[in-house]
Amino acid sequence: MDPTVFPLLSTLLQQSSAQVLPIGDGPTSTVASGVAEVAIINATATINFLEYLLTGNSSSASVSATAIATSLPALVDHLTPTSSTSSLLDELGGTSESSPAEPVNVLTIQTIVISIVLLAVIIGTIVGNVLVCVAVCLVRKLRRPCNYLLVSLAISDLCVAVLVMPPALLYEVLEEWKFGTVFCDIWVSFDVLSCTASILNLCAISVDRYWAITKPLEYGVKRTPRRMIACIVLVWLVAACISLPPLLILGNEHMTNGQPSCSVCQNFFYQIYATLCAFYIPLAVMLFVYFQIFRAARRIVNEEKRAQKHLETAINGSATTPEKKLSAGGTVLVATPQHKRLRFQLAKERKASTTLGIIMSAFTVCWLPFFILALVRPFLGEDHHLLSSLFLWLGYANSLLNPIIYATLNRDFRKPFQEILFFRCSSLNNMMREDFYHSQYGDPGSQRLVMAANDGGGARESF
Repeated sequence: MDPTVFPLLSTLLQQSSAQVLPIGDGPTSTVASGVAEVAIINATATINFLEYLLTGNSSSASVSATAIATSLPALVDHLTPTSSTSSLLDELGGTSESSPAEPVNVLTIQTIVISIVLLAVIIGTIVGNVLVCVAVCLVRKLRRPCNYLLVSLAISDLCVAVLVMPPALLYEVLEEWKFGTVFCDIWVSFDVLSCTASILNLCAISVDRYWAITKPLEYGVKRTPRRMIACIVLVWLVAACISLPPLLILGNEHMTNGQPSCSVCQNFFYQIYATLCAFYIPLAVMLFVYFQIFRAARRIVNEEKRAQKHLETAINGSATTPEKKLSAGGTVLVATPQHKRLRFQLAKERKASTTLGIIMSAFTVCWLPFFILALVRPFLGEDHHLLSSLFLWLGYANSLLNPIIYATLNRDFRKPFQEILFFRCSSLNNMMREDFYHSQYGDPGSQRLVMAANDGGGARESF
């Protein structure tokens, strides 16, 4: 290579360095110009150093060292943070001292915890209510008209878990509504429809239990599948009449403090109408009905105690054998098949009413705060989003509690739940039949001994 080329290249690069102009006036152009100037100086130094290696010209080496020494302060000067580069970093998304990262981390952890808890509520609600529906479908013993209302309750709770809770979870995490006004109106309508149907199903079940306890024989004949289906249709029609006015006429709330939001219509007259029909009137009916059930249960228990005392007096005051007198007296007091069936039916209804009483208590605790807030919210000057969300999810959690209460207190549902969860559905009906037999007649072996003893006693008496 011709050594004369190196001085020519060096001269051209130095002229280019002198002609470097900043592009624009912002901090980005300043940094770019500085980096370009430093690059040209370093290229010049590299050419001078190569000239020294090929020609042995010491002046080129000194120029190279001088260029490198000159480029370092220039590089430091252009890369030193100034007010302009600080603003550039802010524009590029850099963090400054005025916005620490710690609150963002805390908020993220809080959001993750809330999301996990609410997701667990959704999954638990779906699993529990699906178990109720599957148990009634698989177990012949549970396919009675009285359980039709329980299936309707489970379906309404399942609608809450599938159609209402997931958008509500996203709304809580995103902290604003991002799905448009049309989807907002549909979601609010499903919300009001499902929750109202759940509440009205509980009310219908309480009335059904009341008639079953106070008029067991008469109502047992009237409790037909067709009438239960008609009752279910009435429940869902009333729920639809409460949920449709905001969708068709009044409209819902789509903006809060200038931010996109989604909440049910806050019209004062609609709130009065909706809260009365969806909660306060059903609550009053359930309280009245359970007071009457409590009185009827106490009256039945007192009558049974008086009958038992009368039987004991008759046995102790008679000269005949206790077995014979028990048989004779039992035909009047306790031993008729009709009376035994009646006592067994009343015992089952009282147990079912106890379960339903706990369900109603859970319903009151879960939904009462939300509906109190719904009544007073139009009079509040500011938005209470946190309190409203807390009370709303407390009401949603009621759909999770209903199947849990069944599984804990009702043996007819507890056994099928266990078998279905462990995929032992094939022998489910046989197991339920044996369980029913044992609850009525005891162990088959002991029952045979009792029958044999009774036969022997009858033979001795006949002689």
